[in-house]
Formats: sequence, C-alpha cells, structure tokens
Amino acid sequence: MHEQSHAIIRLAVHLPDYQDVVFNDDISDEQLQNRLSRDSTLIGYFKLNRDDPNARMYTVSVKEQERYYLRLLLLNVKAVQSFDDLKTVEILYPSFREAALARGLFLDDSVWKSTLEDGVVMNMPKQLRKLFAYICVFGPPAKPRELWDEFKPHMCEDFCRKHHPNDDACTHCEGYAMKDINDIFLSHRVNYNEYGLPVPAWNILMFHVQRTIFLILSFF
Repeated sequence: MHEQSHAIIRLAVHLPDYQDVVFNDDISDEQLQNRLSRDSTLIGYFKLNRDDPNARMYTVSVKEQERYYLRLLLLNVKAVQSFDDLKTVEILYPSFREAALARGLFLDDSVWKSTLEDGVVMNMPKQLRKLFAYICVFGPPAKPRELWDEFKPHMCEDFCRKHHPNDDACTHCEGYAMKDINDIFLSHRVNYNEYGLPVPAWNILMFHVQRTIFLILSFF
C-alpha cells in the first residue's frame, strides 16, 4: 500500500478580473469561452471557504502593493466569499490597502516581521535584501532598525560565505548588504538616513557621495 498524503494546491493571488487564462492560438471560440468561465484557484477558494478553510497561496512582493495587501487580508480574514468581503470592514473600502489598515493589521511591525520570516524560507539573501528595502520604501515599518538587526545574519549570509567561508572575522559583509539596500533606496529616490539604519564606518564616504546624488535628484 503506497503512502499518500493530501494534495496541496497553492492559491493564486490575483486582483479582481486579473486571473491568468492560458490557451493556444488554434483554440475554438467554444473552448475559449470555457477557459474564460473557469474559476481560478482564488475564486474557487471563495466558493469553498465555508467548507474548507485551509489553503496554500503564493508569496507576493510588498512592491506589488495591492496584491500584497490582498494576500495579507486572505491570511487574516476568515470565511470570505468574494473580493468585496475582503474589502469590507463595516463599510466597503475602495482598496485592499485601506481595508488592511482599517482592520488594524499594521499597528506594529509584526506583519513586516512575518513577511521577512517567509522571505528567509523562500528567498536567497539577495532577494531578502530587496524585500527588506521594499518594506522600508512601501511600508514603511515603525522600527526598521530592529527589523534589520533581527534579520541581518540572513541578509549578509552570501557575502559572509564568499568573504570568510572559514568563519573568519569580517567587518565588511554588513557594508556590502547595506550598499545593495541603499541602491534600491536611491532608485526610488528615498534617503537612506530616514530609516535610522547603521552606516558601516568603511562605507561612510560612499554613503555621503550617494546621499549628495540623492539630494541633487530631489530637485528634479
């Protein structure tokens, strides 16, 4: 007798009317209509939610704000049967972000901590640094320094592995990680100094140069 377990289907996270439909060029009109009328896994989740509250879903970058807040609501709101159910908190809010705020999901940094914990499991250090930077830019968190201090070992892991694989002392890995994060800040015209993050001593000159560039760009 073969060992079997439950089949797990990851739940798609798409905005209303933005589900993917896959078809070939030679598909007939009838087949196309059938494809268009099929429920996505998310729509199916709404329909089956009263009977089966358990589901898995894909992770979403905080950079995709409305999809991110949609996923956050799906994780925290039970027995929803439609997109409007997710956006309703006494009144129907126009966006998933406003609904998440109305539900008090951002009273502290626990949401961002949970997001980074998911990132540690799902992502490599480079992607984790991007995730942290996007949280700072699009969140923003109340205490970014505390998040950095907690997840720094994971965000520096690849640099540590490269520069001191034998566990030798290294004073530069944090600086390399900070540079990656600061590059994302600069691309969004965000000042690194706003977040109270540490500036490694060996990188002070570089940060001052980039800060000057940021200030110049701010005038345009």
